[in-house]
Formats: sequence, structure tokens, C-alpha cells
Amino acid sequence: MVYGTYFGSPFSDEHVDGGTSRFDNKGRIYQAVCAGCGGDDHFPTTPGAWSRINGSTNCNLGVIKLDFNLPLVIAEFDMPNTVCTPATISLANHSQTIGSQTSFYWDFGDGTNSTEISPVHTYSEGGLYDVMLIVSDMGSCNFADTLIKTLLVLTNSTDTLATKNMCNGDFVQIGIPPSGNPDITYNWTPNLFLSNSDISNPIAYPDTTTIYTLIVGNQFCSDTLLQKIEVSYLSIASLSDTTICLGDSAVLSIVSSEGTIQSVIWSTDPSFNTIINTDLLQTVLTISPSVTTTYYVKIRGAQCIITGQATVYVSSVEITETPSFTICFEENITISIGVNAPEGCTYQWAPEVWIVSGSQSATPVINPPGNATYTVTITNPFGCRASGEVQVQKRTSSFPSELEVWSSKNRILAGDQLTLYATDYQDIEYHYQWAPPTDLSAPYSPVTQAS
Repeated sequence: MVYGTYFGSPFSDEHVDGGTSRFDNKGRIYQAVCAGCGGDDHFPTTPGAWSRINGSTNCNLGVIKLDFNLPLVIAEFDMPNTVCTPATISLANHSQTIGSQTSFYWDFGDGTNSTEISPVHTYSEGGLYDVMLIVSDMGSCNFADTLIKTLLVLTNSTDTLATKNMCNGDFVQIGIPPSGNPDITYNWTPNLFLSNSDISNPIAYPDTTTIYTLIVGNQFCSDTLLQKIEVSYLSIASLSDTTICLGDSAVLSIVSSEGTIQSVIWSTDPSFNTIINTDLLQTVLTISPSVTTTYYVKIRGAQCIITGQATVYVSSVEITETPSFTICFEENITISIGVNAPEGCTYQWAPEVWIVSGSQSATPVINPPGNATYTVTITNPFGCRASGEVQVQKRTSSFPSELEVWSSKNRILAGDQLTLYATDYQDIEYHYQWAPPTDLSAPYSPVTQAS
């Protein structure tokens, strides 16, 4: 271990939250921690701290500065950033050095340069100039450091700034760095869709491609600067939810309003950790999910990125039971089939010639001339279908003798009993059922006691 620290108390639950560590260009680290948790004051402080006590009943913000005093060269200089021609400026070098072997290289942005420590330079033509300082020392840890600052030289002329590109609905910063001189004024036209039309570098958020004009100057000179913001549009059309039947395919397609698409990514994950297409320009996706699934798409254009989603609902009709039915003699019976399907299904039974009523219902009434097989096709509201069969057996033989019922008494007193009798055919194929079964000792036998 090269370096280690310990701050705080083992009793205060002090801890470091993520994303709270920063460092500057001199290698100094600034670490924020949750200090003094529980309302304690165990975290050490130094003179000049914001507070040497914890003013919270729980955690407070503690900041640690770690300065390793590394032997670095750091480029730094001062200069005005807006002047009138002809302009002679002094560049004040405030760079950090480590010894006499440090060298300096200046590039004034107009094709000239210097190796002086703090040079003086004259600009005779207007425009924007990038002034660069490179500080070098082979004995330093970083060998060299570079700093670039922009100088605006006014000449009562018109110039053009670099075009900015943005996506519709986004924003971009335009203009030039502020001068820091209160005598320099700025005025933007048009003043629409700008955070401030009287500063050098406002935030712009136009909804169409716009050319902005900036007039910058003082009482002696001014320049007119033109800057174009190219607004790109990217939207997704034709992508919508859909419903398919189990086993069928769905087609998802996108149409972009921007001319150039650089990539298309399809995924079943909103974070796009899983990509399901290999062709990164694929605008049409054909899928056959077995369950309802949401698909996500990300389109990257020249300037814009946009996402969309569509859910493919999977619908089905499932036959869960195909019961058998028995019909006696010329009786009518109601048949049905077990099905797992949403509400609103339609039914079509066949053959219709042996259906008394309800051939398009879930429970038709039938009376076939003999044993029969009935077929039903069930269709749900999304057009998904399933078919099943129901077997019907018709008993056509007659009873060995006429069915008769009688009782041992015609009248009894409350609390007494009587015996009910039915013809006993002495065959296990015959089933009896007395109704109502209340107060019967054996409602499913040919002989039962009633009370």
C-alpha cells in the first residue's frame, strides 16, 4: 500500500456515498462523506472548516481534501478575451512549474508563436483566435500541460461561428466565452428560444433550424457574429401495440422522419442489455412470442437518439375438457365443452341438423338419432380459434317393465316415518335419484325411508 487514511469514528456509522469523489488538474482529491451519523461530532475538522460541530441530528456532509503535492507542471495564464483592433495584449503566465528546466511555448492562433514566459502580442486583424500555452518539463510527473483560451478581436466586421447541431427537443450552448469586461455588451437576434439574449453564450433550444446573429462590442467597436443551429428531427411512426394468436407471427416496423438512420437496436429489455437483431439497420422485426412480450427499439440518427416500444399480446383459445354425454330415449340434453378463453367468444357446433337450439352458443341443446360426435369451433375476439369434439351416446333400449313408485303409507304424523318404493330392476346399470332428497335416508336407492 502506498497511501492509507482513516477518518471518523467506529461508533458513528460514517460512510462514503457513491459518486462523491472528485479531483482537479493538480492531482488533488476531494472526497465527500456522510459524517457524524447519529448526531455525533467524532469526525475531525481543521481550522477554517464550515463548521467544527455536527448541526444535524443525523449525518452531515464532511469533505476531505487530499493533496499529494505532486511535482506537476500546470499551464495557466491571464489575458483579455475581447479587444478592438489594433490590439496589443499582455499574456500573464501563472503556470505551476517545478524548476528552472521548465519551458514555455505560445501559439497565438494567427500563425505566430513565442517561447517567452509572459509575451506581449499584437493582433491587427479581427476574428476569433485560440491562444495556446504548452508548459513542459521532463522532470515532472506529467511532462507537459496545455491550456487554450479564446480571444475575440473586434473590427466592426461580420464573421461566422461554427455551426451547432442538435436534436429537436434538445438544447445547445452557442456564442463565445464571456469577456468579463462590464463595458462589453451582447445582443442576440432573434431573441426566441434563448435562455438569455444579452449574454455571450446563452442556451438555445429552437424547434427549427435557425441562424442567430450576435452583436458584441463596446462604445468604440463592435462585431457581428452569425451562428447557425441545425435542428435534426427523429421520430418513430407506425410502431404500435398488436395482438396475435399463439403460434402466429407479428411484424413491428418503424418509420423515421429523419433521412439518415445510423443504427437500429431491438430488444426485450428497456435498458437494451440484450439485442435481438443482428442487422443494425433493421427497421422491420418479425417475431413469434409464446407469451405477451414488450419490445423496445432505439434509433440513432445523425444527431438524435430516440426510443420506442410496442407490446405484442399473445391470445389463444384452449380446450381444457372434452366430456362425454349420455342421452336416454328421445330426451333433449344440453352439451358443453371445457374451454379457457376470454369473454366474447363465438361458438359454432356441428352437425346442426341434430341440434335443437343454440348451435352458436356455449351450451346447445341436442337430440341425435343415435350415438353422435359433435364438433365445436370456438373463436375469440382476436380471431384465434380452437376446435374440439364431444361424444354423445344414446340409449335406445326400453326398461324391462314400467317404472312405478309407491309408499308404505299415504299419511303420517309429525316425527313418524314411511317407506318409499320404486321398481327395482336389479341391475347396476340403473341409477335412482329421489327428489327432493331432503329427509330421505337413501335418495339414490330404489327403497328409502322418509321422515
